[in-house]
Amino acid sequence: MCKHLIVDGAGVFCGNYSSKRGTWTACKKVWCSPCYTPLDNEEFPIARAVDEDRVEMEDSRDEHRFKQAQNGDSLVTPFQCDFCHFRNLMSRDPVERLAQDVRLLKCIRRANLDAFWSREPTTVSNNLTVCRQGLSISAAMGFKHKLFRPMGPFPVDDTFGMGAAVVMLQMSLQPGRNNKFMQFSSVRKFRSAFSNAHLASAEGQQATVLAKDNWKMIVTKCPFNGDFFERFVRGLHKRMGDVVKQDKALLQSILKEIFSLLDEEWAIRYSNKYGLAREGAFYLVAYCCALWGEETVTVDLYGTRKH
Repeated sequence: MCKHLIVDGAGVFCGNYSSKRGTWTACKKVWCSPCYTPLDNEEFPIARAVDEDRVEMEDSRDEHRFKQAQNGDSLVTPFQCDFCHFRNLMSRDPVERLAQDVRLLKCIRRANLDAFWSREPTTVSNNLTVCRQGLSISAAMGFKHKLFRPMGPFPVDDTFGMGAAVVMLQMSLQPGRNNKFMQFSSVRKFRSAFSNAHLASAEGQQATVLAKDNWKMIVTKCPFNGDFFERFVRGLHKRMGDVVKQDKALLQSILKEIFSLLDEEWAIRYSNKYGLAREGAFYLVAYCCALWGEETVTVDLYGTRKH
């Protein structure tokens, strides 16, 4: 943390700021936006926009994207600092030279930044501006200290789902089937698995409200349904992006080779040539009409023959 003076909602304040929790002294963690940066040395990939040739497109607006906090982030996204989240998960302070603790702090910082970047800079900036306007008016009216509710303190427990967020971040670094890293569509499956396990637990059965027509509303304390985790998942998806593997066009040379093989089989086949002819027609219609496999069989062959 730097020594810059932070006023009127700028920077990012821990939700437990100036609050004593459990046996620990009051948290005093606050950062100006350029100081709250990743601790992982860009180990977690940041997707970039690419053109048709898969070449990255330069955009000056992406210079700090996912790499630092924004002024007013803690007024939009629920935020606890790295140390508070560590205490929620481990019930102790981190040990500086313990590799496991260092790794956990890196993941917590990355999860917080992903949650911050679920909202675009203009949204965060506009929210901060409006909050400051309200603060100015309330100060003139004499109730500045009563306008906003305290941000914390939060309980000494993982009510944000930070533990699950750390697991998802670690999973995102595993090798993928078609890419260097696992895709978001695979990583998010853990969220469903965790939610199912929570609903199957005693805590997940605490309250259920049944409505008409077999629809039901469930009252749940699952952290995966909380505001922080929703923002984390949205920010994680934005940072990781999606790698789309589009189907490639079939070359004419390949189609000719397929028909050469069919011709060879036609010459030596003495029965069921009709089935072989239908197979060739299938390939030809699918290629010429650019149809999917399931679409090809719906072609009206009678109409094609007639016209």
